[in-house]
Amino acid sequence: RGRWRRLRPPAALLIFAAGSVIVSYWLLSERRAAEAAASRSDFDCVIVPGGGLDAAREPAPWVAERLEAALRHDHETASYLVLSRGTTHKPAPTDSRGYAVDEAAASARY
Repeated sequence: RGRWRRLRPPAALLIFAAGSVIVSYWLLSERRAAEAAASRSDFDCVIVPGGGLDAAREPAPWVAERLEAALRHDHETASYLVLSRGTTHKPAPTDSRGYAVDEAAASARY
């Protein structure tokens, strides 16, 4: 009898600790699931095709219209993917330091 009395408090502490870990894990899982559901959007990504830069190295008017249309979905998406490196038919426009201006970078700054 004396032997079992000595084991009960550590066993009870072990059971309490295990239960606490299980409840904590469950609460964190529920919180993560709620955060994931809240962060979901209608679109994974809005893709905006390129179409050229104007003389000021800004997106061409028709590309600006595409970007505006994409921005109207801002509340429905978490990210945007703007496309185009340029064209092989003419040299890339350059900035004041002589570096090429990527159409996708100009669209992202828009």
